[in-house]
Amino acid sequence: MTMAILNIGYDGYVMPLKDAVVVAEMLGKAEKYEHKYRSGADNTHHIYSETKENFGTIRLITDAFYQGAKLAGKPE
Repeated sequence: MTMAILNIGYDGYVMPLKDAVVVAEMLGKAEKYEHKYRSGADNTHHIYSETKENFGTIRLITDAFYQGAKLAGKPE
């Protein structure tokens, strides 16, 4: 099975390539939500379309890379 790293923002998620493509396609169709807090004023909520040019990347990894990183586990 071909594994991939899907980068979203500053985080990377490892999953089968076919799943990474599905997640990226779904998020590419999503609208952006933001909540703006204003002290002493009304909070505002915003939903809008956003260009996804820098949404994220999908990087293929080898089985050896996957196994080695998995063996290393969570960093301390």
